[in-house]
Amino acid sequence: MESPAQLLNAAEWAAATPDSQVDIVVLAPRRNETRRQLRATAALLHTPETRIIWCEARHGVRGPLRIAGRVVPSVRAAGRLVLGDPFSGLMQSVLPFFGGASLVVVDDGTATLEAVDRLELGEPLLRWHQVRRGPVQRARGQTATRLLTSRPLELFTAMPVDSTRLWVRHNRYDWLRSRWPRPQLRPGAALIGTSLVETKVVRPDAYLQAVADLVAGGGLTRYLAHRREDEQKLATISALGVSVERPLLPLEIELGRGPVEQRVLSFPSTVLYTLPLVLAGTGVDVQALDVEEAWLTDDARQHGASDFLQRVRDHRA
Repeated sequence: MESPAQLLNAAEWAAATPDSQVDIVVLAPRRNETRRQLRATAALLHTPETRIIWCEARHGVRGPLRIAGRVVPSVRAAGRLVLGDPFSGLMQSVLPFFGGASLVVVDDGTATLEAVDRLELGEPLLRWHQVRRGPVQRARGQTATRLLTSRPLELFTAMPVDSTRLWVRHNRYDWLRSRWPRPQLRPGAALIGTSLVETKVVRPDAYLQAVADLVAGGGLTRYLAHRREDEQKLATISALGVSVERPLLPLEIELGRGPVEQRVLSFPSTVLYTLPLVLAGTGVDVQALDVEEAWLTDDARQHGASDFLQRVRDHRA
């Protein structure tokens, strides 16, 4: 696993899978904010049945040695391998060492929609904005597709997907809902932040104007920043008169245990799928916001970002 959301979904899979003793290896990222969230999530999810192992896979020149010394032997010995992101170069690099009977992929957000498409068609596992990568990346992505589809493959997902090549098991966040069934509600609306600006999909001025319009419309009391969002951008949003917070845990946990606003707003994002499941029956209204075509950068428009964002917006649960 490489992100807090992947870690939560792996824990949900373990809770939904009887008699599963799971070692979860966290391939630690470089970004400090993601590391902070991963540490907090790991501390919350660690149980006798779910052991979490921290691996500095990207730290210095010794990172590859740690993968070879700690991750590869575990992968070789495993009877079942659970992956958090089939697009990840690190995860693709360890796949050839797995000789067990079955594989599981847990959600890495809306990227699951792309992954299912690639696996169904037998195409290389490359994200929509990486399809023009060089021959080495394409070859590794093609090998990953072949290895993932060469044996039984389970998809544990909160996304509304079906597949002819995968066994789909739907994640309803039963473990999370059982732990915090009735979060405290408070008035107002919360806006879920997005990294669309940082990933150069949306122009900064367009995004900031959209947030300003929501603040001016009234009722927006809290902005929950994405872990990749830039501090200067967040300072600009704070100056609009809205409280800006950096969640320490995945939003499914943060809002699922409360307190949570009566309205939760989000641009196309994974939470449009997960939060309606986590907050079902609590009285919270999760609302989708559009990303207008005019907001997109030229590069994002050329790579088909509009189609993907519209797919996320239209096919949410």
